[in-house]
Amino acid sequence: MIRVGLPAPALLRLRIRAQLAVAGFNRQASELRQTVNRGTAAVKSIVSIPFRLTRSENSPPPDVALNQFEERYQNLIDLLCWSAKDGVKMEGIERYHRLKAWFAENYDSVRPKVVRYLCDVDDCAFTNPMNSANDRDAFESLFLRDDLGELINSEDVISCIQRTRSALDSYRESLAPMSN
Repeated sequence: MIRVGLPAPALLRLRIRAQLAVAGFNRQASELRQTVNRGTAAVKSIVSIPFRLTRSENSPPPDVALNQFEERYQNLIDLLCWSAKDGVKMEGIERYHRLKAWFAENYDSVRPKVVRYLCDVDDCAFTNPMNSANDRDAFESLFLRDDLGELINSEDVISCIQRTRSALDSYRESLAPMSN
């Protein structure tokens, strides 16, 4: 038998209203959870700012040299990648020599911090008659070359990039527990 024009039974209407009420409650609870999580994240970010009582107003932050080193290192890697892709160009050679000069002047201050994170076997050292391959670590192998084209076409440049990037990442990870 088909009912036409009659209202829906009371229990069906009650069930539909209950489902709508539960869906609205779940939506509001979800929005409330998201708001609380955003507030908690904001508080955690404020609380996690390192506070040091021993640092004077005039002294620079302790890792300024390392931050500058990482910035220049990333510029060097970008230059190597672009030169490998687009070919060695005059502006790339000039940029490489400027970066090389900066590394030659500043690497000694960062070396003790990052070299210990390189692998024991130095498979990235380039052979150079003027400089013994054993005297270079992977970082130096990337910036002590005279010829940019020779560097990007060498067999070991990719492994040097991987090792140096891994060493910098490992060093940064070792600092993470101390900054909290």
